[in-house]
Amino acid sequence: MTLDDEAISYFHQQFGNVADAARPAAGAIREYPEFLQMFWQEVGFGSREDGFVWLVNPQEISWFAPMFDLDRSLIPFARTSFGDFHLFDPSGRFYYFSPKQKELLLVAESFHAAIMTLSEAEYIEDDVLFARHQEMWDEGNRIDATTCFCLSPAIPLGGNELTSEIYVGDLQTYCHLLSQA
Repeated sequence: MTLDDEAISYFHQQFGNVADAARPAAGAIREYPEFLQMFWQEVGFGSREDGFVWLVNPQEISWFAPMFDLDRSLIPFARTSFGDFHLFDPSGRFYYFSPKQKELLLVAESFHAAIMTLSEAEYIEDDVLFARHQEMWDEGNRIDATTCFCLSPAIPLGGNELTSEIYVGDLQTYCHLLSQA
């Protein structure tokens, strides 16, 4: 088993099945690093069973990096239900970017370490918004690939992760609002 296969297998074991997985046509993702092509062919795009983490199609999120004046070579890979993103650079470094704080943080130095980190519940469920997500999910509120849970007021506009109201809104529109704050 190759290191690539081991990382993807570990991801499957930890993350679980991707809900409503959509796998891209091979030619549609040719421009991306080989490991990501293999990962997307094997795993696909979609959400974790509980809807908190979404593996995104970077072609559908191409607006993200320019919106926040980030390096356009960054590849959107995953997001949370509240619109925080995980991105790769072409060499495999893995970053976390919160539109609420507009801060890009290095998470991992390689594709393999990144995939394994993202799959672990301890990493993802440590997010302060995870409990709020669970409350919304338990109440039957759902999002899809183009929507997210939004805070009102948003954090840059005086909101708070623990006390702001939550509503379902358009992901791109909410990110645009955060980019202007």
